[in-house]
Amino acid sequence: MNNNTIIINSIENNLFNFKNLLNNKNTIIWKNCDNLQIIIKSKINKLVFYKCSNIILQFNEAIIGLEFDNCNNITIKLIKNKRLNSLQLFKSTININKFNKKTFLLLEKSKINMS
Repeated sequence: MNNNTIIINSIENNLFNFKNLLNNKNTIIWKNCDNLQIIIKSKINKLVFYKCSNIILQFNEAIIGLEFDNCNNITIKLIKNKRLNSLQLFKSTININKFNKKTFLLLEKSKINMS
């Protein structure tokens, strides 16, 4: 891993408010996490989730990519006029409030619910 990657493992029942602390080179990898609310108010490179559930993500800026592997009950809230460049789902289920037609989408045994 490089200096711009953060790995968070086995966290439950928590709120993470990153405010404007991240930048477009940062990647955060979440493993085996449950019942989290994550708020990011700055541009970020990528978020990766492995075996996570009951996650609420709120973004105030553009996100380059999101990846979910074996995750369920994920809610993504994008603020008006912000977009997601890439969304990759592997055996996962997510809820998203809006979806840009230009988003690169890769689905494998997954489901997206639009709200």
